[in-house]
Amino acid sequence: MIYTQDHGIFSLDTQVEGEKYIQLEKYGSAKVKKYRVGTELTFFVNDEWRTEYIEDVISKDGIIVFTNGYVNVAEIEKLSIHSWKQNFFSVQKKALISFGGAWAFYSLFDPDNYKVNALFSGSVITTGFLLGRLTKPKIIRLKKRRHRLRLMEIRI
Repeated sequence: MIYTQDHGIFSLDTQVEGEKYIQLEKYGSAKVKKYRVGTELTFFVNDEWRTEYIEDVISKDGIIVFTNGYVNVAEIEKLSIHSWKQNFFSVQKKALISFGGAWAFYSLFDPDNYKVNALFSGSVITTGFLLGRLTKPKIIRLKKRRHRLRLMEIRI
């Protein structure tokens, strides 16, 4: 017995939307990074960087719908990938720089240990700046044929 939508139950030929996401693939590698609907994506298109939330993925047309418009996948030139290390080290960078600055200010009022305090505060500030330089976001160039974006739409 087949139930139709007239009876309030889905018929057998009705497809339910399962999952929509953007998949970043690297040629020759099985690892992929998935960006699902609702996540933030930072990309370079039309000579500007944009950070938008993904609202919808239309895979048959190759279109990504964002909160402020839509973009064709072929137009995206670069992609910026953020990691947990960036967030962690950016907090540490700010803390080290402010601690080093406070220590340098304190050393102004302690002329007996001026050289030790200046060396210590300088090394702490330098460490903070180096942490900021080491944890930049990874920029992936999609036009070099090493990576590609694939729009995936899985239906059940």
